[in-house]
Amino acid sequence: MKAPPIELPEKYYLDYFSAMLKHVQHLYGELLSKGEKSFIRRYNKLPEDAQCLFIRLVNRRGCYFRMEKIAYAEIEDQEKALALLLRRKYFSRLHPKHVVELPWVLNTYTKAELTDLCKQVLEKEQLKQVKKLKKPELIIAMIQLTSAADLLKVLKEKEMIVRVGHEEELEMLKFLYFGHLDGDMTQFVVRDIGYIKTEAYDQAKMKALFKSRIEAEDKLKLSKVYREFKYMRDELLLGADQIYSVVFSA
Repeated sequence: MKAPPIELPEKYYLDYFSAMLKHVQHLYGELLSKGEKSFIRRYNKLPEDAQCLFIRLVNRRGCYFRMEKIAYAEIEDQEKALALLLRRKYFSRLHPKHVVELPWVLNTYTKAELTDLCKQVLEKEQLKQVKKLKKPELIIAMIQLTSAADLLKVLKEKEMIVRVGHEEELEMLKFLYFGHLDGDMTQFVVRDIGYIKTEAYDQAKMKALFKSRIEAEDKLKLSKVYREFKYMRDELLLGADQIYSVVFSA
C-alpha cells in the first residue's frame, strides 16, 4: 500500500532557516563576522510575518521583486511586514543607485509587459527596431535606446519594486552550512518528504567543514571563481582562450 504524501507545516521554510542559523552559530560562532552576527541577532528580533516575507523572497531566484505580484496566504499582514523590512534595511526600494542592475530589474517583467513598457519610453522608429526581438535582446535594446535614469523613473512610478539585501551575509551563512554554493532551503524539503536520506542533513551528525575564517573565505572565493568558469564554459560556450582573456582582462 502506497504511503500517504507527507505534508509540510505551513511555515516549514521558517523552521528550516532558523535551524540553519542556529546550527551555523553552534559550529562556527567564533568564525562569524560582526556583520553576520548582527544579521542573525537582528533577524531573530523580527516579528514572524517579517521573517516569513524575508525568507520567502531570499529563497526565490533573483534579487528584485515586484511586490504587487507577491502574496503568501500564511503571512497575515504582508503590507506591515514589508514596511518594517524596508525601514530596517532588509529590503530597499528601486533607486538610481541600482542603475547598473537594470537588466535584472527588467528581467522581472514578461516579454509582453516589456513590449508595453517600450511604448512608454521609446520613439516610434525605435519601436520598429525592437518589435521582433526576443526578451534578452529586448532588455539590452531598451537600455541602449533610452536613458537608464528615465527608465528607472517610469518603473518606480509604475509599481513598487524592491531589492533584497544582506546578500553577502546570507551567502556566507549558507556556504558554512552546506559547504558549497548550490545549497538552498529546497534541500531541506526533499529531505523531509523522503527523496534523500535523512543523514544527508542530520544536524546531529554534521561537523564543521572549516577550521578558520580565512579557510572559509578562501574556499568561498574559489567556489565563486569555479562557478563563473562553469557559466562561461557551459552557458556562454566560451573556449579556453576566450575564458582566459575574460579572466585576465578583468
